[in-house]
Amino acid sequence: MIKKFIFLGLLWSFSVQAQDTIQVKMDSQKVYDKVLLYSVVGSNQKYVGYASLENELFKIAVPENSETGMYRLHFDANNSYFDLLYNHESVSVTFDPSDPEATAVFQESEENQLYQSYLNQINNQQFKVDSIQYANFTLDTISTVSYTHLTLPTNREV
Repeated sequence: MIKKFIFLGLLWSFSVQAQDTIQVKMDSQKVYDKVLLYSVVGSNQKYVGYASLENELFKIAVPENSETGMYRLHFDANNSYFDLLYNHESVSVTFDPSDPEATAVFQESEENQLYQSYLNQINNQQFKVDSIQYANFTLDTISTVSYTHLTLPTNREV
């Protein structure tokens, strides 16, 4: 009978150790006390779990029946969040909460490293497009302002 309990205890300890975790470290002067984890499907969020700060880290155990996909970490009362991918593997990330997308570094999870690289490239391209639009808008504004003192004749012969 004791052997059965020992065997069950060993099985339980292996299953607990095999459970995936999302480990978050925030590089910030501000101290956050908890992080909430949501599964994101379309425009809906489903609560998965939370973690409190422990040794400068947040460790959230992901339930075994969790689906792969996009997950969202909420870490501020002002609705600040950070998105990541979950694919039945542990994830470890460090970021600055004031600009999580630009500062995120994934220590584990190849999918998230690739996703973060993609986001950085897209953000750089978007910045270039926005800069061109801003420059064009500024030139149009200058041109319009420069020629406002001119009056055009109202009666023209065709």
